Amino acid sequence: MNPVLLRRRQLVLREAGRFPDLARRYHDSGPRRTIGALTTAFAQLAERGELQMHDPRLAATQFAFLVIGEPLDTVMFRGVGRRSRRELNAIADAGVEVFLAAYEGAKQSTRLRGSVNSNS
Repeated sequence: MNPVLLRRRQLVLREAGRFPDLARRYHDSGPRRTIGALTTAFAQLAERGELQMHDPRLAATQFAFLVIGEPLDTVMFRGVGRRSRRELNAIADAGVEVFLAAYEGAKQSTRLRGSVNSNS
């Protein structure tokens, strides 16, 4: 997690009431854009039968929070702290496992499941 980006995010959140347009632009250029890219990727994987889902956007939102939600919340509420890459990878890997348990398609995707532990 990039400390500069985290401080920027905290600043935008603190000032969102005074500058709602700025907060909206920040959200559109970062979090919303990420969810959009994940939505597209998950829709394509669903079309190929590698994932099963009715709502790729909902799945993308769930995925994002599974892999980054807790570390991001901790940093946002407690300040920028240092977590090891190994710890962050373990959290992300666990999130991917939960996601695949819910959405893995009929086509057994060993490529997706096999890559889960490659970052540790």
